[in-house]
Amino acid sequence: MLTRCKAVRRYLNSTDFYLRYHSWAAWFWFIMIVPSWLWLRNSLFWVILVSLYANMATEWGAWQAVRAEVQALRAELAATLAATQADAAILAAIERIEDKRDDSSA
Repeated sequence: MLTRCKAVRRYLNSTDFYLRYHSWAAWFWFIMIVPSWLWLRNSLFWVILVSLYANMATEWGAWQAVRAEVQALRAELAATLAATQADAAILAAIERIEDKRDDSSA
């Protein structure tokens, strides 16, 4: 049970969750503009429209921020992987040189 709670907490703190949440929320608020126009246009129209726009714009901005964070994490991971592969190639080259040196001295 405790590991399930940790898994849920880890997912809720992940960029994947926020990416999905903010994308769906942005589209939800965008779509809610039409029903509010149709059914609520005679009552506090300006406040409703501005509130819906503010919600949609905020969620859209948060969604874009999370997308940028995901891209940054992927770039960092790719750079780390490339550095690790380069280190492995250098170590392999050093080992080949040492093997040749050992073969020539023997």
